[in-house]
Amino acid sequence: MKSNGTVSLQNVNAAISLDYIKEQFHLDEIHANISASLAYDVEIDDAGAFSAHVEELQIEISNVTMIGFDPAIKFLTISDIKLSGGEIFYPEQQVSINKLSLNQIETNLWLNADGTLNLAHLIPAEDNNQEGEAAAPWAVTLSEFEVVNSMINFEDRQLRSIAIIPLAIEQLSVADINSAPESRSTIEFRGTIDEGSIATSGNFGLDSEPLFKGDLKLTDIPLSRVSPYIEQQIQAALLSGSLTTAISASIDLDQSINATGRLTVGGWNIQDKLDNKQLLAWKE
Repeated sequence: MKSNGTVSLQNVNAAISLDYIKEQFHLDEIHANISASLAYDVEIDDAGAFSAHVEELQIEISNVTMIGFDPAIKFLTISDIKLSGGEIFYPEQQVSINKLSLNQIETNLWLNADGTLNLAHLIPAEDNNQEGEAAAPWAVTLSEFEVVNSMINFEDRQLRSIAIIPLAIEQLSVADINSAPESRSTIEFRGTIDEGSIATSGNFGLDSEPLFKGDLKLTDIPLSRVSPYIEQQIQAALLSGSLTTAISASIDLDQSINATGRLTVGGWNIQDKLDNKQLLAWKE
């Protein structure tokens, strides 16, 4: 038996299909709209073996909202997620995607008092009672992954004074993602923390040396954002100061780091919190 054709969805409310995700990830609410199109060719031969080929896969998920935790908050919104140029082969278990892009993400991340990340609460528990052999892995390639115009609001709630770090992502691009052993990908990132900017570029591989190799440039990163970490150790507050660096670095799989470059710290102003007097300051 053979069948082929096309499938198209336009701006469908995905509430029904999202109920499963909501239960699996302990969410109070999840909302999204989905549009998709694909061409398919499937076959079941005389022996009952199933094969399928899906191509021209295009998916757009828009207006994503996730609400969870206690008390319930809107912790993640995404304007749109777009997948273009997807192709799937079965039983070969191969997936290739030309581009996956996420636009206008806004999320709230925090470390709880016990040091756990808030998102860990959403991860389903592993089922250790499953029997049988593990399924063979799929071969996955993604030519380009991109995140643009997004914001991560991070809080470290382990500290007496909560550290708040707002990271604006102008663009994050990762190319040549591949599940094959010892594959390497390239990465570029541009973002800001307050008036300071961050830029990095390089390449990485999760199972090949080095883990990461590239360049990092920080410009006028405000050090007052790390004052809560100083206050946790001593009775002093870092009221002002900025960090500027230009570094070339490599990180090995054993987490050892080799780096060369320059570092400039300017405008430090550290205040004694016991008597509110200036403790230490320098221009540069």
